[in-house]
Amino acid sequence: IMYTDQIAPLDAGAQFDLLLEATGGTYRVVAEQVPGFPYPGHPTVAVEGCGDWSNPGFVILFPENEGSPFTAIDCQENVGAFDPNDKQAFPYGYDSAHYIEAETELEYRIRFQNTGTDTAFNVLILDTLSAQLDLSSVRP
Repeated sequence: IMYTDQIAPLDAGAQFDLLLEATGGTYRVVAEQVPGFPYPGHPTVAVEGCGDWSNPGFVILFPENEGSPFTAIDCQENVGAFDPNDKQAFPYGYDSAHYIEAETELEYRIRFQNTGTDTAFNVLILDTLSAQLDLSSVRP
Protein backbone atom coordinates (compact mmCIF):
# COMPACT_ATOMS: atom_id res chain seq x y z
CA ILE A 1 0.00 0.00 0.00
CA MET A 2 1.37 3.38 -0.91
CA TYR A 3 0.30 6.55 0.82
CA THR A 4 1.43 9.99 -0.17
CA ASP A 5 0.76 13.28 1.49
CA GLN A 6 2.04 16.79 1.18
CA ILE A 7 3.53 18.35 4.27
CA ALA A 8 4.92 21.81 4.63
CA PRO A 9 8.66 22.02 3.94
CA LEU A 10 10.72 21.51 7.08
CA ASP A 11 13.20 24.14 8.14
CA ALA A 12 16.72 23.06 9.11
CA GLY A 13 16.58 21.13 12.38
CA ALA A 14 12.78 20.80 12.28
CA GLN A 15 11.00 17.48 12.62
CA PHE A 16 7.86 15.78 11.33
CA ASP A 17 6.04 13.28 13.54
CA LEU A 18 4.12 10.44 11.91
CA LEU A 19 2.04 8.30 14.25
CA LEU A 20 1.25 4.77 13.07
CA GLU A 21 -0.36 1.76 14.76
CA ALA A 22 2.02 -1.02 15.86
CA THR A 23 0.39 -3.71 13.72
CA GLY A 24 3.52 -5.54 12.60
CA GLY A 25 3.43 -3.87 9.21
CA THR A 26 6.32 -2.33 7.33
CA TYR A 27 6.41 1.44 7.10
CA ARG A 28 8.83 3.41 4.95
CA VAL A 29 9.02 7.18 4.73
CA VAL A 30 10.87 8.68 1.77
CA ALA A 31 11.35 12.42 1.46
CA GLU A 32 12.62 14.65 -1.30
CA GLN A 33 15.89 16.47 -0.75
CA VAL A 34 16.15 20.24 -0.95
CA PRO A 35 17.17 21.66 -4.35
CA GLY A 36 20.92 22.15 -4.58
CA PHE A 37 21.75 19.55 -1.92
CA PRO A 38 25.24 18.32 -2.86
CA TYR A 39 24.43 14.59 -2.87
CA PRO A 40 21.70 12.69 -4.73
CA GLY A 41 19.17 10.56 -2.95
CA HIS A 42 16.10 10.74 -0.80
CA PRO A 43 16.20 10.70 3.02
CA THR A 44 14.63 7.39 4.03
CA VAL A 45 13.59 5.71 7.26
CA ALA A 46 11.83 2.38 7.71
CA VAL A 47 10.27 0.39 10.56
CA GLU A 48 9.26 -3.25 10.29
CA GLY A 49 7.57 -5.73 12.62
CA CYS A 50 6.68 -3.33 15.42
CA GLY A 51 4.09 -5.07 17.62
CA ASP A 52 4.04 -8.29 15.55
CA TRP A 53 6.51 -10.15 13.37
CA SER A 54 4.30 -11.74 10.75
CA ASN A 55 5.76 -10.21 7.55
CA PRO A 56 9.55 -9.81 7.80
CA GLY A 57 11.65 -8.84 4.81
CA PHE A 58 9.59 -6.07 3.21
CA VAL A 59 11.98 -3.37 4.40
CA ILE A 60 14.74 -4.67 2.09
CA LEU A 61 12.63 -4.62 -1.07
CA PHE A 62 13.48 -0.97 -1.66
CA PRO A 63 16.77 0.95 -1.67
CA GLU A 64 18.18 2.77 1.32
CA ASN A 65 19.41 6.35 1.08
CA GLU A 66 23.12 6.08 0.25
CA GLY A 67 23.39 9.35 -1.66
CA SER A 68 26.31 10.62 0.38
CA PRO A 69 29.72 9.17 -0.53
CA PHE A 70 30.33 8.91 3.23
CA THR A 71 27.37 6.59 3.89
CA ALA A 72 27.06 2.84 3.36
CA ILE A 73 23.96 1.00 4.56
CA ASP A 74 23.85 -2.79 4.70
CA CYS A 75 20.36 -3.99 5.60
CA GLN A 76 19.75 -7.72 5.16
CA GLU A 77 17.19 -10.25 6.29
CA ASN A 78 18.39 -12.33 9.23
CA VAL A 79 18.08 -16.00 8.28
CA GLY A 80 19.07 -19.26 9.95
CA ALA A 81 20.79 -21.90 7.86
CA PHE A 82 21.84 -20.74 4.40
CA ASP A 83 23.58 -22.03 1.29
CA PRO A 84 27.25 -20.98 1.50
CA ASN A 85 27.30 -20.55 -2.29
CA ASP A 86 24.85 -17.91 -3.39
CA LYS A 87 24.41 -14.49 -4.93
CA GLN A 88 21.97 -11.73 -4.10
CA ALA A 89 21.26 -8.26 -5.40
CA PHE A 90 20.21 -5.41 -3.11
CA PRO A 91 17.63 -3.99 -3.03
CA TYR A 92 15.59 -7.12 -3.74
CA GLY A 93 12.91 -5.24 -5.62
CA TYR A 94 9.16 -5.54 -5.38
CA ASP A 95 7.01 -8.53 -6.39
CA SER A 96 8.25 -11.78 -7.93
CA ALA A 97 9.73 -9.81 -10.86
CA HIS A 98 11.84 -7.77 -8.38
CA TYR A 99 10.81 -4.37 -9.77
CA ILE A 100 13.04 -1.41 -8.92
CA GLU A 101 13.01 2.21 -10.05
CA ALA A 102 15.18 3.22 -12.99
CA GLU A 103 18.62 4.53 -11.99
CA THR A 104 18.57 2.59 -8.70
CA GLU A 105 22.08 1.42 -7.85
CA LEU A 106 22.30 -2.33 -7.29
CA GLU A 107 24.80 -3.98 -4.99
CA TYR A 108 25.63 -7.66 -5.38
CA ARG A 109 26.85 -10.10 -2.78
CA ILE A 110 28.47 -13.26 -4.13
CA ARG A 111 29.49 -15.94 -1.65
CA PHE A 112 31.53 -19.05 -2.36
CA GLN A 113 32.70 -21.52 0.23
CA ASN A 114 34.83 -24.55 -0.56
CA THR A 115 33.28 -27.26 1.61
CA GLY A 116 35.42 -29.99 0.05
CA THR A 117 38.55 -31.55 1.50
CA ASP A 118 40.97 -30.23 -1.13
CA THR A 119 42.00 -26.85 -2.51
CA ALA A 120 39.75 -25.32 -5.17
CA PHE A 121 42.30 -24.05 -7.70
CA ASN A 122 39.90 -22.63 -10.29
CA VAL A 123 36.59 -21.14 -9.25
CA LEU A 124 34.40 -19.67 -11.97
CA ILE A 125 31.21 -17.83 -11.11
CA LEU A 126 29.12 -17.22 -14.21
CA ASP A 127 25.86 -15.33 -14.32
CA THR A 128 23.78 -13.58 -16.95
CA LEU A 129 22.69 -10.01 -16.27
CA SER A 130 19.34 -8.74 -17.44
CA ALA A 131 19.31 -6.99 -20.81
CA GLN A 132 17.53 -4.14 -19.00
CA LEU A 133 20.71 -3.29 -17.08
CA ASP A 134 23.28 -0.84 -18.45
CA LEU A 135 26.46 -2.94 -18.65
CA SER A 136 28.60 0.19 -19.02
CA SER A 137 27.64 1.16 -15.45
CA VAL A 138 29.05 -2.03 -13.86
CA ARG A 139 31.87 -1.35 -11.38
CA PRO A 140 33.99 -4.06 -9.71
